[in-house]
Amino acid sequence: MATYTFTLLEQQDITNAFNTGPQNIGDPGNHVPFYTTMSTILSTDTGLGAPDANAEVLPVRIWFDGATKVNEGAGVFSTLIREYTQTQGELHWDRRFSDFQSTTSISEIQEASNQVARNAKDDVVNNLWVLQSINDIANNDANGVGEILFEFVLNDTINSLSPLNPAGQNAAWSGTLLFSSFDDPDNPDVTVDETADRVLAGIGNDTIFGDADRDYIVVRAVDTVYDVLKPLI
Repeated sequence: MATYTFTLLEQQDITNAFNTGPQNIGDPGNHVPFYTTMSTILSTDTGLGAPDANAEVLPVRIWFDGATKVNEGAGVFSTLIREYTQTQGELHWDRRFSDFQSTTSISEIQEASNQVARNAKDDVVNNLWVLQSINDIANNDANGVGEILFEFVLNDTINSLSPLNPAGQNAAWSGTLLFSSFDDPDNPDVTVDETADRVLAGIGNDTIFGDADRDYIVVRAVDTVYDVLKPLI
């Protein structure tokens, strides 16, 4: 668990921001205000230092930065994650998920992203307003993508291999690309700070995705998949 507890004022700001977005499945809109508020709170120094000066809080703040753009459908990381998800739809069901919406309708891709936000908000509230860790987000909140898009299919590789989550729906989840980019215990030269540089570079430039950044993400994702499959080889 990340070591930060939201103040009463911050709790109200988070609640207000979340309430501006879609509350239920099927509601149109996005949760950019919620994600932005979370990121702002975690990066703002109110006199005692910014919460993300804590090494456990920093990757969570970085995740909220990236999730803001993904939920908004803007930037290279959004394109990468949404297209990865679309490819999984094509591989498993020979179709792409809907990704067009209006003021009165919502796409499947956006619904999945919004469910992640709903899970994240519920998680922090249920934990008495203590910030979740990056592992908590991966294990609990981000399951929203699987809940919406990747239902359990018998004998399909879309399912989780974890005995703790036998009906898990995240084997096809694009988070393998994002979460594998945080601190690498086997390589001290790859740190969360470097991840921050690359995420922020992607957020700040919607048209240029450098070869080094692309290689970094792909290599880390491949390493992660290899680590999972190695015991089975």
